Amino acid sequence: MEVRSTTRRRQFLKFGFLATVGPVLLVACGGQSAAPTATSAPTAAPQSGGAKPSAAPTNTPAGVGQQMVPTTTAEAAIDRSQVPQPVASMEGNLALWHDWGNTSGGGLAMIDLVTTFQKLYPNVHLTNVYDANSQKYLPAIASGNVPDLLKLNAFEIPTLGQRGALLPLDDYIKRDKWDMTQYFQFALDQCSWNGKYVAMTHHPDIRCLFMAQEVFQDAGLDPEQAPTNWDDLVNWGTKMSKQENGRYVRYGYVPAWTANPWPTQIIQANGATLLSEDGRKATFGSDQAAAALQWALDATDKIAGGYQNTVEFQQSNKTAQGSGDYWMFPHRLIGMVLEGNWFWAPVAIVDPSMKVRNAMFPGGPAAQGQQFAFGGGTMVSILKGAKNPDLAWEWLKFLGSPEGGYLVQARTQDVSGNIKAANDPRIVEKNLGRKQILPLFEKANRLHYVKSPISQQFDDEMNRMGQKILLKQTSVKQALADAVRGVQKALDDFWATQK
Repeated sequence: MEVRSTTRRRQFLKFGFLATVGPVLLVACGGQSAAPTATSAPTAAPQSGGAKPSAAPTNTPAGVGQQMVPTTTAEAAIDRSQVPQPVASMEGNLALWHDWGNTSGGGLAMIDLVTTFQKLYPNVHLTNVYDANSQKYLPAIASGNVPDLLKLNAFEIPTLGQRGALLPLDDYIKRDKWDMTQYFQFALDQCSWNGKYVAMTHHPDIRCLFMAQEVFQDAGLDPEQAPTNWDDLVNWGTKMSKQENGRYVRYGYVPAWTANPWPTQIIQANGATLLSEDGRKATFGSDQAAAALQWALDATDKIAGGYQNTVEFQQSNKTAQGSGDYWMFPHRLIGMVLEGNWFWAPVAIVDPSMKVRNAMFPGGPAAQGQQFAFGGGTMVSILKGAKNPDLAWEWLKFLGSPEGGYLVQARTQDVSGNIKAANDPRIVEKNLGRKQILPLFEKANRLHYVKSPISQQFDDEMNRMGQKILLKQTSVKQALADAVRGVQKALDDFWATQK
């Protein structure tokens, strides 16, 4: 079974700019490519009439690529009157760590944020460390020689939060009367742990239905209607699937083709929970979860002729841009798919004229009448032991402001966690599909991952379970029981180490 990570959605970076939707628009977050060669950090040019920046810091943790960034192409559009007023002294050194590189996607957004911040505050020296993955930041945390700011994926927050590695932001928020209602609620939920905020949203994302309206029409379906239950998914998916000479040339819907381990989302959409409220017990070994998994297997058989057919279909339908549902969808080889907001990017590359409709995913029989959008995201935290936490908070305020949110989006297809920034006309008007999908950000009601320190182990178990089910290596109930047992062991092992 193809297992998709968060990096898979960024494959199309190598195909360049999206000329149809703006000359500087690139996909979200950048690729997870090999780390770029480290370069020294030259002194940034001061603003006219301003003081020179502080000297380069001598306490930046070693072993990670450093780069002082060039002039940004996005910062000129900033409304400086809307920049948050600082409380701390805006002088000193900061180190920002992320793993997005410095040539595309989220790496460009970081360049824009860093450069603009330094132009606003020329006495701040901000080192942009662009190749700091977990293999580098975990040893730094263990040693106590940490950066001030660290980009994290949402599923990393529980692990580091429970470990006590992240600085709570609540006192800063209260002191500065910082308005937390300016953010999408599900983004706030991901930025908290144990009742405290430990991160500032960089960009959230959602998983919802993408429907190829011309495929709907070709199958005799109403392109303006979205499925309201799982029978619709199966019946409509079957109608849109197409065969020629005994081989599939189009699929209407494949439950396993999603951005993350498909069982996590499917079982939640049938009313099942993942963990107990205290996070110590696996609760997904339920009748609702078993029914959802059985439905996904049966739907794959009915719509696609079995899982092996879907594997052969992907192998035989490699497009000029790549393979998998990411590229097959804009070539109209799929009728509908549960995928992330970044799915508009390949549409913009392959055929911006394609008619696409977004909708929430319908609930299953045990959640009849409900609709679901699954959230994820990326954020930035201040690490405990940061050398300049007060100044780091000022950077987080800038990141979380409408103007910072503009820079998050200006050269990517990310959606800012700041609601005003997400709806900024400068962004909405040039990003294909943005008007359609934005309303669903307000409706996101589940996470695509489990909010737990054992999130990675949970995903591993979901992937193993999904593969067993699709390959029919065991019964659905047995595969589910195995997964519950594996997750429960991971939970027990983890919580046994906690005081």
